[in-house]
Amino acid sequence: MGATLDNPWLMEKPINHDQLSQNQLYIQPVMALYPLGEDSEGMLVGDRYLYKQQYSVVYAKNWLASLPDGVLSKGGRFSVNGIGNLFEDEPTILPSEGSATYRGKAFNANNMGDLTYRVDFEQRTGQGEITNFSNNIGHITLHQGSINDQEIKADASMAGGITGKYTLGFFGPNGEEIAGDLYIDSSLDNSIPANGGTRKKYEAKNRGVAFGLAAQKESQQ
Repeated sequence: MGATLDNPWLMEKPINHDQLSQNQLYIQPVMALYPLGEDSEGMLVGDRYLYKQQYSVVYAKNWLASLPDGVLSKGGRFSVNGIGNLFEDEPTILPSEGSATYRGKAFNANNMGDLTYRVDFEQRTGQGEITNFSNNIGHITLHQGSINDQEIKADASMAGGITGKYTLGFFGPNGEEIAGDLYIDSSLDNSIPANGGTRKKYEAKNRGVAFGLAAQKESQQ
C-alpha cells in the first residue's frame, strides 16, 4: 500500500522530506521503549506511516507487538500521531470568497480510501465524504463544519448509526492542501483498531478506528 523507507528501527532518525515524492504513503518499521505502567506497554514494535504532500505531512503508527504481552490482536493498534507543516515560516491565507474541491486519501494500516472535501470560503464551511476503501469499509460522511483558526472540527457518520469526529487543517500559501485525522467510535470489519490514546483524545465510548486524512485542492470557483 505504501513505499518502504530505509533505516528501519531508528524511530527518532530525522527524515528528509525533500527526498520523498508528493502525495505518497511511506512505511518505516519502528521500535520504541517506554517505562512499564498503567498507560504504557514497555517495548513496542510496529510501523510508522507518513503521507507526504507538498506543504504538509500526516504521521501515524501501527504497533504490532509489545513486550511482555506479545503480538497484538486484530492486526495492531493504529494512531495518527501528528500533522506536520513543511513550511512553518510561510502563513496560510485562505480565500475570502469562492469554493474549492479537495481530493486525496484516507488511510490507516490496512485501508486506503478516496477523500473528497468541498470548502465554501465565503461561508467558511466544509464537508465531504470518503469512499472506495480498499478493504470494503462503507461510505463515511464528513459533516459540515466551520473554519476556525485555519481548522475544521466536525462530526462524521456511517450507516447503521455509527458516529465519529474529524479534524482538518489548511496548509499552503492559499490553502492548497488539507490534512488531519478521523476517528470512528466503533469497531469496523476489516479494519485495525485505534490505540487507547486515540480513544482518550476523542473522549470516545468505544475502541474505534482511526484514519489519517490528506488531500489537495483540485479546483476552485
